[in-house]
Amino acid sequence: MAALLAACGGATNVGTTTPEDAPRRECTAALRFAEPEVAQTSDEEMPRTAIGLVLICEDEPIQTVAIGTEVGACFNDEASEGALLRARCWWAGQGAIVVVRRNGEVLEVLRADVDEQTGIGELEPVTQLEIPANHVLHAL
Repeated sequence: MAALLAACGGATNVGTTTPEDAPRRECTAALRFAEPEVAQTSDEEMPRTAIGLVLICEDEPIQTVAIGTEVGACFNDEASEGALLRARCWWAGQGAIVVVRRNGEVLEVLRADVDEQTGIGELEPVTQLEIPANHVLHAL
């Protein structure tokens, strides 16, 4: 019977995998907040926060990209307007918004100044990070 199936084209090639049916792996993106490692140059005791984007993917090395150091305390904010991740930094009536968006296979990081009098400024590109092929992306 097996010979008959093989002769009629009923046999399957179990060992081959094409990119379309390859198993998808997982990636998780997160914003990291830390005290900057540089010394304060001002006599004022303003808090400063270093922000980084971390991408952790199965079977890939961890990728980290520095976004910058902001005046104030930074924290995760509710993502909106197509953003995967969003952070707000705030000190004495002003600060910044950092937004991470997916554009194809790239994570784009954008930043805008925020002032309690004038609101949020225009988002401007800061940096980007490539997502490895064939990975499903999650935000933390």
